[in-house]
Amino acid sequence: MVTLYLLGRLVYRDRSPMNTIGFAALCLLVASPRSVFDSGFQMTLLAVVAIGGIASPLLQATIHPYFTATRDLGLIAIDVKLPPLVAQFRVTMRLIAAKLAAAFNRFIAGEPFPGWCKLRCALRNWWW
Repeated sequence: MVTLYLLGRLVYRDRSPMNTIGFAALCLLVASPRSVFDSGFQMTLLAVVAIGGIASPLLQATIHPYFTATRDLGLIAIDVKLPPLVAQFRVTMRLIAAKLAAAFNRFIAGEPFPGWCKLRCALRNWWW
C-alpha cells in the first residue's frame, strides 16, 4: 500500500488513502482469495482503514495546515493561497523568527524555530 501511495505521489496524482487501501486489498485478494477469511488480513485491513479513513481527515482538519505553514517562511507569496488563520500564523512566525535572528543569529531563526513550532503543535495536539 505504501508503494502504491508513493508511486501516485511520484507521478503527481491525487492521492486518496482509501482508494490506495482498496486497490491494495483487491490485489492481495486476487493473489490469494482465501485471505478474506484470515484474521491477520482482516485486522490489518481494519487498522489501515482506521488510520486512513479516520486519522488522516482528522489531522487534515486540525493540525496539518499549521504543519505545512511552517515550511518556507521566507516565501510571502504562499500566504495569499492559505486560509486566514494559517496565513496569520505564518506572519506571526516570521515576526518571531525576525526577532530571533536579530537577537541571536540567522541559524536559530531559520531552521530550529520552525521545527520547534511543529513539535510544539504536535505535543499540544497529543497532551491537551
